[in-house]
Amino acid sequence: MNSSTHTAIHTAPTNHSPPKTVLGTIVGLYNAVALLDDTVLEIFQNAVSSEATRRKELTGASPASTQPPPMAAAPYSATSEVHAAPVRLRSAASRAAFDTPRVSSFELAAAIYEKEGFRVEIFGAGQNTFLRPFSFQRRMRSDCTVQQWKAIRFARMYPGLRARVHLADGAEAHGAHMLGTVRSTYEMKALQ
Repeated sequence: MNSSTHTAIHTAPTNHSPPKTVLGTIVGLYNAVALLDDTVLEIFQNAVSSEATRRKELTGASPASTQPPPMAAAPYSATSEVHAAPVRLRSAASRAAFDTPRVSSFELAAAIYEKEGFRVEIFGAGQNTFLRPFSFQRRMRSDCTVQQWKAIRFARMYPGLRARVHLADGAEAHGAHMLGTVRSTYEMKALQ
């Protein structure tokens, strides 16, 4: 490679500028997902069309019998006066990314207290980090230990985060404490 080619590579103007805000990043990601959805839909429609052509060649059937069923209703018809906008199809992954509710670490700790009956302190999540909500329907059995709760309930649902379980007086509950014992400290404090 000569030096003029080398210089041209490094001095070429770029058309990509980084987004200036978080909103710009989110909009960029949303547009990328929408473009990916359109590409996947086009690939699917091409596959259906080529399958219909292949069947026609194999069976010698008329084109009318090999037409694939319509993908969706047309957004408008030639005779209608009201024209609806075309519907954008979104994949399950993109729906999950935008539709899943998120909670802060403080809201998560409050939800765990409400469900499990003991207070936790969460480490490893920044102040502006939003997490999946605590989705368990029932509290964990009282004969399980704090360490089992951390491994089974917390670590599996929130990998990379750590939780510290507290007794009612604010002291940390060690891993061998039974959850029933931890909960009873809160019940006794409520009776005082």
